[in-house]
Amino acid sequence: INAFNEFREGGIRVLIATDVMARGVDIPDVSHVVNFDVPGQSEDYVHRIGRTGRAFKTGCAITFITKSDIFAWERVEKKIRMSPPIWEIPQEVEITETPFEENQEMDKIIDTQKQKLDPTFQGAFHEKKDYKVKQKEKARKKITIHTNKGRTTYAPSSPKKNKSSKYKR
Repeated sequence: INAFNEFREGGIRVLIATDVMARGVDIPDVSHVVNFDVPGQSEDYVHRIGRTGRAFKTGCAITFITKSDIFAWERVEKKIRMSPPIWEIPQEVEITETPFEENQEMDKIIDTQKQKLDPTFQGAFHEKKDYKVKQKEKARKKITIHTNKGRTTYAPSSPKKNKSSKYKR
Protein backbone atom coordinates (compact mmCIF):
# COMPACT_ATOMS: atom_id res chain seq x y z
CA ILE A 1 0.00 0.00 0.00
CA ASN A 2 2.86 2.36 0.82
CA ALA A 3 4.47 1.63 -2.57
CA PHE A 4 1.17 2.35 -4.36
CA ASN A 5 0.73 5.62 -2.48
CA GLU A 6 4.29 6.67 -3.29
CA PHE A 7 3.77 5.72 -6.97
CA ARG A 8 0.51 7.68 -7.09
CA GLU A 9 2.25 10.73 -5.60
CA GLY A 10 5.15 10.50 -8.09
CA GLY A 11 7.83 9.44 -5.61
CA ILE A 12 8.31 6.15 -7.44
CA ARG A 13 8.49 6.16 -11.26
CA VAL A 14 8.23 2.39 -11.84
CA LEU A 15 6.02 -0.04 -9.95
CA ILE A 16 6.00 -3.80 -10.45
CA ALA A 17 2.76 -5.37 -9.27
CA THR A 18 0.84 -8.62 -9.42
CA ASP A 19 -2.67 -8.80 -10.85
CA VAL A 20 -4.05 -8.87 -7.33
CA MET A 21 -2.29 -5.66 -6.35
CA ALA A 22 -2.95 -3.81 -9.61
CA ARG A 23 -6.64 -4.65 -9.89
CA GLY A 24 -9.02 -1.95 -8.78
CA VAL A 25 -6.31 0.53 -7.87
CA ASP A 26 -6.93 3.97 -9.35
CA ILE A 27 -3.66 5.65 -10.24
CA PRO A 28 -4.42 8.50 -12.66
CA ASP A 29 -1.14 9.14 -14.51
CA VAL A 30 0.14 5.72 -15.59
CA SER A 31 1.75 6.11 -18.99
CA HIS A 32 2.89 2.51 -19.60
CA VAL A 33 1.84 -0.99 -18.57
CA VAL A 34 4.14 -3.90 -19.39
CA ASN A 35 2.66 -7.39 -19.22
CA PHE A 36 5.18 -10.19 -18.94
CA ASP A 37 2.45 -12.70 -19.73
CA VAL A 38 -1.05 -12.79 -21.14
CA PRO A 39 -3.57 -13.38 -18.37
CA GLY A 40 -5.72 -16.50 -18.60
CA GLN A 41 -8.90 -14.39 -18.42
CA SER A 42 -9.32 -11.75 -21.11
CA GLU A 43 -11.13 -9.51 -18.60
CA ASP A 44 -7.94 -9.38 -16.52
CA TYR A 45 -6.05 -8.02 -19.53
CA VAL A 46 -8.61 -5.24 -19.88
CA HIS A 47 -8.13 -4.37 -16.20
CA ARG A 48 -4.34 -4.39 -16.59
CA ILE A 49 -4.20 -2.04 -19.56
CA GLY A 50 -6.99 0.07 -18.11
CA ARG A 51 -4.35 1.61 -15.84
CA THR A 52 -3.15 3.66 -18.85
CA GLY A 53 -4.90 6.36 -20.83
CA ARG A 54 -7.28 7.51 -18.13
CA ALA A 55 -9.21 10.79 -18.31
CA PHE A 56 -8.57 11.30 -22.06
CA LYS A 57 -4.81 10.82 -21.69
CA THR A 58 -2.83 8.46 -23.89
CA GLY A 59 -1.05 5.39 -22.65
CA CYS A 60 0.95 2.45 -23.93
CA ALA A 61 0.45 -1.23 -23.09
CA ILE A 62 3.18 -3.69 -24.03
CA THR A 63 2.63 -7.43 -23.71
CA PHE A 64 5.23 -10.15 -24.17
CA ILE A 65 3.70 -13.22 -25.81
CA THR A 66 5.13 -16.74 -25.87
CA LYS A 67 3.73 -19.59 -27.91
CA SER A 68 1.70 -20.71 -24.88
CA ASP A 69 0.12 -17.23 -24.73
CA ILE A 70 -1.07 -17.12 -28.36
CA PHE A 71 -4.35 -18.91 -27.63
CA ALA A 72 -5.11 -16.57 -24.69
CA TRP A 73 -4.06 -13.56 -26.79
CA GLU A 74 -6.59 -14.48 -29.48
CA ARG A 75 -9.31 -14.44 -26.80
CA VAL A 76 -8.07 -11.00 -25.64
CA GLU A 77 -8.31 -9.66 -29.21
CA LYS A 78 -11.87 -10.98 -29.42
CA LYS A 79 -12.74 -9.34 -26.07
CA ILE A 80 -11.31 -5.92 -26.95
CA ARG A 81 -12.58 -6.19 -30.55
CA MET A 82 -9.28 -5.16 -32.10
CA SER A 83 -5.90 -6.59 -33.03
CA PRO A 84 -3.12 -4.49 -31.53
CA PRO A 85 0.09 -4.39 -33.58
CA ILE A 86 2.54 -7.23 -32.94
CA TRP A 87 6.26 -6.69 -33.30
CA GLU A 88 8.92 -9.35 -33.42
CA ILE A 89 11.86 -9.05 -31.04
CA PRO A 90 14.72 -7.30 -32.91
CA GLN A 91 17.45 -9.50 -34.43
CA GLU A 92 20.17 -7.94 -32.27
CA VAL A 93 18.47 -9.19 -29.08
CA GLU A 94 19.97 -12.51 -28.06
CA ILE A 95 17.33 -15.15 -27.44
CA THR A 96 18.35 -18.44 -25.86
CA GLU A 97 16.71 -21.62 -27.06
CA THR A 98 13.79 -22.76 -24.94
CA PRO A 99 14.63 -26.02 -23.15
CA PHE A 100 12.70 -29.13 -24.20
CA GLU A 101 10.94 -29.49 -20.83
CA GLU A 102 9.77 -25.87 -20.91
CA ASN A 103 8.46 -26.33 -24.47
CA GLN A 104 6.56 -29.42 -23.31
CA GLU A 105 5.07 -27.45 -20.41
CA MET A 106 3.93 -24.68 -22.80
CA ASP A 107 2.30 -27.28 -25.06
CA LYS A 108 0.46 -28.70 -22.05
CA ILE A 109 -0.76 -25.21 -21.12
CA ILE A 110 -2.10 -24.74 -24.65
CA ASP A 111 -3.89 -28.09 -24.46
CA THR A 112 -5.41 -27.20 -21.09
CA GLN A 113 -6.69 -23.87 -22.41
CA LYS A 114 -8.24 -25.53 -25.46
CA GLN A 115 -9.79 -28.32 -23.36
CA LYS A 116 -11.53 -25.73 -21.18
CA LEU A 117 -13.28 -24.34 -24.25
CA ASP A 118 -13.84 -27.72 -25.94
CA PRO A 119 -14.01 -30.74 -23.60
CA THR A 120 -13.71 -33.12 -26.59
CA PHE A 121 -10.33 -31.64 -27.58
CA GLN A 122 -7.68 -34.33 -27.02
CA GLY A 123 -4.55 -32.31 -27.64
CA ALA A 124 -0.97 -33.28 -28.28
CA PHE A 125 -0.56 -35.53 -25.23
CA HIS A 126 -3.62 -37.78 -25.50
CA GLU A 127 -1.82 -40.71 -27.16
CA LYS A 128 0.73 -40.84 -24.38
CA LYS A 129 -2.02 -40.70 -21.76
CA ASP A 130 -3.92 -43.49 -23.52
CA TYR A 131 -0.76 -45.59 -23.61
CA LYS A 132 -0.15 -45.08 -19.88
CA VAL A 133 -3.76 -45.94 -19.06
CA LYS A 134 -3.52 -49.12 -21.16
CA GLN A 135 -0.31 -50.14 -19.41
CA LYS A 136 -1.93 -49.66 -15.98
CA GLU A 137 -4.93 -51.72 -17.05
CA LYS A 138 -2.64 -54.48 -18.29
CA ALA A 139 -0.76 -54.45 -15.00
CA ARG A 140 -4.00 -54.79 -13.03
CA LYS A 141 -5.08 -57.79 -15.11
CA LYS A 142 -1.88 -59.69 -14.39
CA ILE A 143 -1.21 -61.69 -11.28
CA THR A 144 2.09 -62.97 -9.97
CA ILE A 145 2.69 -66.71 -10.03
CA HIS A 146 5.69 -68.08 -8.16
CA THR A 147 7.13 -71.19 -9.70
CA ASN A 148 9.14 -73.77 -7.82
CA LYS A 149 12.19 -72.76 -9.87
CA GLY A 150 12.41 -69.40 -8.11
CA ARG A 151 11.33 -67.38 -11.12
CA THR A 152 8.27 -65.21 -11.28
CA THR A 153 6.01 -65.31 -14.29
CA TYR A 154 2.92 -63.34 -15.09
CA ALA A 155 -0.40 -64.55 -16.38
CA PRO A 156 -3.73 -62.86 -16.93
CA SER A 157 -5.91 -63.07 -13.87
CA SER A 158 -9.02 -65.13 -14.16
CA PRO A 159 -12.35 -63.60 -13.16
CA LYS A 160 -13.23 -64.20 -9.53
CA LYS A 161 -15.79 -66.90 -9.01
CA ASN A 162 -18.66 -66.18 -6.72
CA LYS A 163 -18.44 -68.44 -3.74
CA SER A 164 -21.77 -69.72 -2.71
CA SER A 165 -22.69 -69.05 0.83
CA LYS A 166 -25.00 -71.03 2.97
CA TYR A 167 -27.47 -68.12 2.84
CA LYS A 168 -27.84 -68.18 -0.94
CA ARG A 169 -28.58 -71.90 -1.25
